[in-house]
Amino acid sequence: MQFSGLLKQVDVIDIVTVGETHFAITAGATRVPGCISLPASQLHTRVREFLERGYSHRYGQSYRKMAGVGSWSLITYLLARLNPGRKKVFSHALMGVQGRIGLLPEWGGQKLGRPAFFVPMDRELDALAFLGHWDVDFTREVVLRA
Repeated sequence: MQFSGLLKQVDVIDIVTVGETHFAITAGATRVPGCISLPASQLHTRVREFLERGYSHRYGQSYRKMAGVGSWSLITYLLARLNPGRKKVFSHALMGVQGRIGLLPEWGGQKLGRPAFFVPMDRELDALAFLGHWDVDFTREVVLRA
């Protein structure tokens, strides 16, 4: 759908696409065909959704890129099923040891303490496969981070 003509209307601030849904952010009560109207005063109700998956037709890029944030996976894990020796090998593989780079730095991730780390979303599957290989209980949550 082409929105360039609609963006020239005085009170249309932006057209944002999230998946197959189009939102018209407006300064007034303007209705835009093919879009869900969203007055600027209500923008706060959709901020996370726009930052995670929104594309701005006015600026030609994702809201995430414009805001300088990225989607990351926050992963917490439990090593209760591993014996002390396996826990040590797990830790060395994840973080590295004696000058060898571990998987987490290789993925561009960051440790958050003993049982948690961040990884960029494009490396999440690598991290989940690693945890699955070790048969470790874990949880994951998508978070936004600058």
